[in-house]
Amino acid sequence: MTQQQATFSQLLIRIPFTARDAVTIDAKDSGNPTNINSIVSIDAVCNGGNITVKARSLLLIDGRELFASTYGQGDAGSIQVNATEFVSISGIDSANGYSSRLFASTEDSSTGTGGEITISASNIRLRGDSDIRTDLTSSAGSGGNINLTANSIIAFDDSDILAFAPEGQGGNITLNTPVFFGFGYRPGASETNYAILDGNNRVDVNASGAIASGNITTPDTTFVQNSLTELPEDVLDANTPVAIANKVISSSQVVAAYQRALEISQLHPTRRVLCVL
Repeated sequence: MTQQQATFSQLLIRIPFTARDAVTIDAKDSGNPTNINSIVSIDAVCNGGNITVKARSLLLIDGRELFASTYGQGDAGSIQVNATEFVSISGIDSANGYSSRLFASTEDSSTGTGGEITISASNIRLRGDSDIRTDLTSSAGSGGNINLTANSIIAFDDSDILAFAPEGQGGNITLNTPVFFGFGYRPGASETNYAILDGNNRVDVNASGAIASGNITTPDTTFVQNSLTELPEDVLDANTPVAIANKVISSSQVVAAYQRALEISQLHPTRRVLCVL
């Protein structure tokens, strides 16, 4: 018997760029889970369908997700979001504890490669333990890449950007932005256990794999690292880019740091800015 591999139909959600309203995926009012999923079942021999969202803005709230996965023989589908304004992912579903996320995975029983996640927006915001994540659980292939392009990428509250491959090669993560603002962000993590990275009260960007880790591309932080010894002990200097680590800070300081980062990127378009709080 010969099995032929097919590809699931593609899902396109398109909202005219002139529309006033954003695409909001939220189950608060209905009380029912509201997600957008592309799933290949365990007995299927096909590639997963891609999910594409084109809109003015996209909001995933309180545990909602865009999810593309495969349990069968084939590659996971990819997720692509194009927003002229912002993409906001935030919150946890109080009923089941699931976080809001964009997630592309190749699960234990599958034989394919991981799907990719690509987001292009004016601003990307992650809050409330939300994730942008690709997983290659069992295959020895390459994990899905994550490509984020925005004027600014802001992450708070243990929100993570992860491209795991516990048995293969981790996917590449590219943050194409002049400003990356990660609360408690620490580069260089090599942990492939999600349970350890989740709940550590910091922003993780991780592309670990058993065979090899993927590449992580973030804004150049050399000028921040070189100036750490010159930083004052008191509050933020409004005229100097400042990185603060392991300090209790106020919301006004967070806003001031973010605004200053945007000013620097506008005055010096070739300079990239990383805010670590």
